[in-house]
Amino acid sequence: MKNKAKQEEEKKKKAEADAKLAEEKKKKEEEESMKEKFEPITPESQAKIDEMNALVVKFERTQRIEEYQQIKDMHSELKDKYHLKPEDIQTHVDVVSLMKQGFDAFPQIAHNDFAVDQMNAINAY
Repeated sequence: MKNKAKQEEEKKKKAEADAKLAEEKKKKEEEESMKEKFEPITPESQAKIDEMNALVVKFERTQRIEEYQQIKDMHSELKDKYHLKPEDIQTHVDVVSLMKQGFDAFPQIAHNDFAVDQMNAINAY
């Protein structure tokens, strides 16, 4: 009885080790295939990235949905057409700091519960 239990336990440990090795191998293969997918930034793609970043700055000021859609379209184009790494085409929209600047004339309103809740909601999005 004890030998059977030991054998079963050894089989289980071996199966777990095999599964871990297979998972690690699969992960390495995925990383290798991802390296091959991405292309370096070219002058043409850099111009598109700069244009997209300019749209981001414009969107921060105007907050028009059309401009946001243009940013998304350009991001998709850069990803699909130029095959760039996600880090190369990452954007950051900062609307909260601009909204806080809007309270310069009446800074006490910025501490109003409603205003704070709205800022937190925008920051979360």
